[in-house]
Amino acid sequence: MRILKVIGKAARFMPGAGMLALTHAQYEARLHALMPAGKNEYIIKQPVEFKCGEVLGFTGEISKALLEITEEPRYIPQPVAQAVTEKTVEKEDVGINPIADFKEKKHHAKR
Repeated sequence: MRILKVIGKAARFMPGAGMLALTHAQYEARLHALMPAGKNEYIIKQPVEFKCGEVLGFTGEISKALLEITEEPRYIPQPVAQAVTEKTVEKEDVGINPIADFKEKKHHAKR
């Protein structure tokens, strides 16, 4: 699962492109175009768009066009973190920082 943040005007995902991991609010806004496939995972059955700033999980081939309008976020909001990862995020946390988590794990592995 790759976590993406839309940085262009909008990102469009077409049927058959892959699966999405979304928050409940993101799913409700697009339920006509998605089919549940697991916990917080959805199959795209109609074209679906996400506006600039939205963060989502995506399993599938990333096209060159999609690469140009998305990036890996430095910060993942708590609801999205809960939707796209199996980690339990404490209520006091406002989110997770995947870059800091990666650096910490790498540092501990060197010891």
